[in-house]
Amino acid sequence: LNGSGTYLSYSDNLIQTSTPLGSGGQYFTRKHPKLFVFAADIGGVTQFNINGNLGADGGGAVNGTILSATLNGITYNGMVKRVFGTSDPSVNHLIVTRETPGLTNTFSTNTDNDYQRVSGLSSTTRIYYLLFAAANGGQITDQQTQAIFQKFIEVISPLDWATASPSSGIIPVGATQDVTLSFSAIGLDPGTYEGELELTSDDARDPVVPLPLTLNVTRPVDHLEWDTIASPQSVNEPFTTTLVAKDDMGAVVAGFDGTADITAFDESSAGDTTTGAGTGLTFQLLDTSYRVHRTECLYTPAELGGPGRLSGMGIDISSLGNPSVINLTVRVKLSLRSSFSTGSQWDTTDWQTVFAGPITATLGWNQIPFSTHFDYDGTRNLLVDVSFSNATSSISTVVRCTTVTPSRVLLAGASSGDPLTWSGTTPAGSPSSLLPSLRFTRTGVTVPSSPATTTAFIDGIWTGPVTVGALGSVRLTAQTSDGKEGVSNAFALTSSGTLTLTTPSSATEGAGLLASAGTVTVSAAPLSDLTVNLASTPGGVLSLPASVIIPAGQTSANFDITVLDNALLDGSRQAHCSASAAAYPTATAITQIADDETTSITVSSTATIAEGTTSATGVVSLGQAAAADLVIELSSSTPSRLTVPATVIIPAGQSSTTFTLVAPDNNQVDGTGTSTVTAMLQGSSPGTTAVQITDNENRNLNLVLFYTTLVEGNAPVPSGGYVSLSGSTPTPVVVTLTSSDTSELEVPATVTINTGSSVSPYFPLTAVDDVVFDGTQTVTVTASAATFVNSSKNLIIQDDDSLTLGLTLPAALSEVAGPGAGTGTASIGIETAAPITVSLTSSLPSRLAIPSTVTIPSGQNSAPFSLGTIDNRIEDGDATATITATQAALSTTGTLIITDDEPHAATAIKSEDGLSYLVFSYRRLLPVTGQQSILEVSTTLDDWHLAGEEAEELSATPTGDGITETVTVRLLPAITVAAKKFIRVRTAPLP
Repeated sequence: LNGSGTYLSYSDNLIQTSTPLGSGGQYFTRKHPKLFVFAADIGGVTQFNINGNLGADGGGAVNGTILSATLNGITYNGMVKRVFGTSDPSVNHLIVTRETPGLTNTFSTNTDNDYQRVSGLSSTTRIYYLLFAAANGGQITDQQTQAIFQKFIEVISPLDWATASPSSGIIPVGATQDVTLSFSAIGLDPGTYEGELELTSDDARDPVVPLPLTLNVTRPVDHLEWDTIASPQSVNEPFTTTLVAKDDMGAVVAGFDGTADITAFDESSAGDTTTGAGTGLTFQLLDTSYRVHRTECLYTPAELGGPGRLSGMGIDISSLGNPSVINLTVRVKLSLRSSFSTGSQWDTTDWQTVFAGPITATLGWNQIPFSTHFDYDGTRNLLVDVSFSNATSSISTVVRCTTVTPSRVLLAGASSGDPLTWSGTTPAGSPSSLLPSLRFTRTGVTVPSSPATTTAFIDGIWTGPVTVGALGSVRLTAQTSDGKEGVSNAFALTSSGTLTLTTPSSATEGAGLLASAGTVTVSAAPLSDLTVNLASTPGGVLSLPASVIIPAGQTSANFDITVLDNALLDGSRQAHCSASAAAYPTATAITQIADDETTSITVSSTATIAEGTTSATGVVSLGQAAAADLVIELSSSTPSRLTVPATVIIPAGQSSTTFTLVAPDNNQVDGTGTSTVTAMLQGSSPGTTAVQITDNENRNLNLVLFYTTLVEGNAPVPSGGYVSLSGSTPTPVVVTLTSSDTSELEVPATVTINTGSSVSPYFPLTAVDDVVFDGTQTVTVTASAATFVNSSKNLIIQDDDSLTLGLTLPAALSEVAGPGAGTGTASIGIETAAPITVSLTSSLPSRLAIPSTVTIPSGQNSAPFSLGTIDNRIEDGDATATITATQAALSTTGTLIITDDEPHAATAIKSEDGLSYLVFSYRRLLPVTGQQSILEVSTTLDDWHLAGEEAEELSATPTGDGITETVTVRLLPAITVAAKKFIRVRTAPLP
């Protein structure tokens, strides 16, 4: 084992474990007369060696071979080494394993050396070794060895094709036990298989009871084959035909004893029907950007062109994706469903698989032949399920489509998994209105025929009568339960006329007898009584007489109809009635039967759903279980806020089903609302539930101003701003606009956001020219509306008014006038909105006192300030004072004269008229323009007096400019003295 040096010892029919045999290694040995057997379970052993020297002591010859035999579907190899042609016992080796690629058989050619090695056993788990000899050293040929080999594998080969159940148990004394034998030909080639069922017990009399078993395996049925049917045949008159089950070699499968379903179809209406205009494009049917994808599509009777046998389907590809080879599965079924919506569930039952395999996509129409046909009834919708599971994914394949409303497509993609097992809402499917345009191949229309199913085939053959109830070019189809099919030749049918059947279009279940409610009419009066056979399907809906007779010479006959009551909640049903007579085509009529059973309907769901969030689940419940699939109509009182499927189906035997509620994001500011979900079943009172939908749009107004700054007095801005909402509004919203300072900015009183809009029209902004110096102003514009949150924005208004700084001053002030000597005025040329402070400075602060500032109050354009003269008691003469006014960058000046009131020195001594005079000139300011004043002259010089005057007062009339005058006072000294004397001169208004 695995090389030299490892040996196993004789176990004498005991199973022993052995580490050298590898994982799970165990073996046993057994001696029989002329035979030694070794069997072992091995794991990981690469080679098996036989060593010894029982041989023929160098005489005779050695050869070997590898034999092969198959039993019960399992192939075995027998590695042979034989010694022969010597008088000594010749040793023969046979090593048996299941067939394994790479096995080799090597051995010594020395007859005295028993060495044999089998290599390539690494995957082998069981090995057998047989040692046997012929008498007198005779040769055991390949044929004889093959027989030994075959017999041995019959012993060791598991009987996989037969199983017994139960396999063990206890049988009481005197009792019996049934044992079921099951046979399976899976994996077996055609042929006869023999085996043995061995019953072992503790019964001492019969401890072992062998039961021989034989299994005949034939090739499976590949197709059915009709004998040629003569043409024409008479409609609704039986003719005998034969149907044979054949294998893929064309031989009769004699072991087939099953049955076949028979249908007849009129191929005169064969052709292709294309659904939709196909003007749109969609990747949704063959979205190969996913590894796994599934699409369910609903097609209406109008799109399919009525009933017919569908044998293929075409897909119109606009652009190729990757991969182009798609592992496609196509399934179809009749459906009560009319649309898909968010939360729709995947259909899981009653599918018929019509195609499964790879297709290579090409541009244009890709026709997919159905492996089994599908008979479409022309009254219900056709649900087509297209799915694939590919090894890779890349780019979507685009097909042509038609947009439909409501959505009739449900699709989803995934990275892994089996789309055929998807169910419920796992994974969640997405509804779509892009319906792929398909081209269905119709091989004809199914027509009435009988029998629906053959009796059992005998030795692979069925012969029996067939009746066809329609005119046209007809073929028969037979199909076994596992889909093996056969189609007959086409044959024509003839008739003696036509029948017309009339039944009520509708009735209510349990209505009972409807006397003479049915009529059958023949196209021409028969010469003898015509028996017309009547039937109604499904059973239990309408009861018709088995037949009615149209008397000879008459063209019609009436018959009673009884509307039955099955006491089941099964909804509205259709009763399909038929009338047939020999040599006349079968006539049909449909009566719609309304269910008379009612039940309570309740609807439940979550009380509140947030708009735009994930969907919620609702439940429709009936007061009793449905006896048939029931279509429940669902509706929402506000579909813009809450959507539900148009219909749901409660399956037979169930009393409830779930549905999905979706609160779509309608982008409307509509607040919290309540929607009523209603579930209706014909004949029963509807059930309702209220669901509150919370809005996900906020109620904040958003004020937008296109300007941040306006200049006062400019023309109004027609498009100054707008107000918006977080979504559109279902009703008009009147928004109030206010300005925090209407003297600076005017806005419209209101602006309206119209229904369906989220934005108001633009509104104007008007900056008011107030002719007031108020500088740059900030104005707040506010938008407000009932139940909404206000929004405000600031806007800067720049002033277009400027200041002109001015000063108004008296011409002159006497210094002796003091603090209240006069008043000046500071002006800015325009009214001010806020107090303005003007700074004042005097160029002669020692002669003229003024305040440092003067404030012009709000609403004024000027303000006075006081002027105070200062008597410095110095004879310094008149002086001009300059007042400077400043405000920010503005500046202006004004001047006035401060007159000196101090004594003046005589300026000259003049001689006049022979006398010497002291002359004093004085320029005086008149109190009032043009008014005379009194000049008071006084002196402390007793020796001076007014020349020519004895009084000390002098009246003078103003001269010059009318404001000032110069007065010359001449003083005549009594005696001549120095001229450095002083006098004081004052002026005062006349009394």
